[in-house]
Amino acid sequence: MQLRRVFADKIEGNIVKLNRDESHYVTKVLRLKECAKLEVILPQGVVNGEIVKIDKGIVFVEVEGKPEIKNEPETKIALFQAMPEKLEKLELIVQKATELGVSEIYTFHSRYTNPKYRKMNLDKKFERLEKIAREAVRQCKRTFPPEIFKPVKLPQAIEKAKSFDNRFIFGEKGGTVKKDVKNGSFAFFIGAEGGFSEEEFDLFIQEGFYFINLSGRILRTETAAITGLVIIQTLFGDYSKFI
Repeated sequence: MQLRRVFADKIEGNIVKLNRDESHYVTKVLRLKECAKLEVILPQGVVNGEIVKIDKGIVFVEVEGKPEIKNEPETKIALFQAMPEKLEKLELIVQKATELGVSEIYTFHSRYTNPKYRKMNLDKKFERLEKIAREAVRQCKRTFPPEIFKPVKLPQAIEKAKSFDNRFIFGEKGGTVKKDVKNGSFAFFIGAEGGFSEEEFDLFIQEGFYFINLSGRILRTETAAITGLVIIQTLFGDYSKFI
C-alpha cells in the first residue's frame, strides 16, 4: 500500500510539525492516528515518517533518512499559457500539466485573451492554482509542484522563453516536430481560444520559434496544452525511454 503524503515547510531535528491545513487533512480527511506512517514532502525532497503526536489538532511527524527527490522530470519543460476565457480551464491545465511533468507554468496576455484579466487582482486565484498543483503532486507522486507565474504581456513572456534551448508554438499553423532539436530545456506556447494574431505570429517568427501543428484540427486551449506537453515528453522527455 502506498503511503499517504503531506507537505511541510521545514524540519527541526527529526521532527516535522505540520501546519493547520495539513494537520486537518491528516486527521479529518485521511483519519490517521498516532503511529501511522506517511511520506512528508519537504523543500529538500520526500522523506518517510511516522505520526508521533497529535496535540490540539496539530500533527507532529518523526522522520527518518535523508530527503529524496522522486519522480521529477529529467527534462525541464515550461508551459507558456495564454489566459483562457474561463479561469476554470486554467485549473484543469495546471492540474494535468503537473501530473505530466511540467517544470514551470507561465501565463500571459495576448490579443485574444479576455481583457478583464488585465485589470483583475489574481492573487487569490493563483493561490488556488498553487494549491491545485500541490494536490496533483500529492496524487501523482512527484516531489515538487511546478512554479506558477502570474500573467505578463506576450513580449515579456517571449523574452523569458529565450533562456530555454528549444522554443515551440503549438497551434493550427506549422509543420511536424523538427529533427534537429537541441538537448536541454523546452518552452512551448499555447494561445487562448482565439489563438494568436498575425502580428503575434510575426513576433514568434522573429524570435526563432518553431511552429508545430497539433493534427490540423482546432483544439480547445486546455486540450492543446495537454497535447503539447505529451508530445514533448514522448519525443524528448520522460516518456521517450518507454517507446
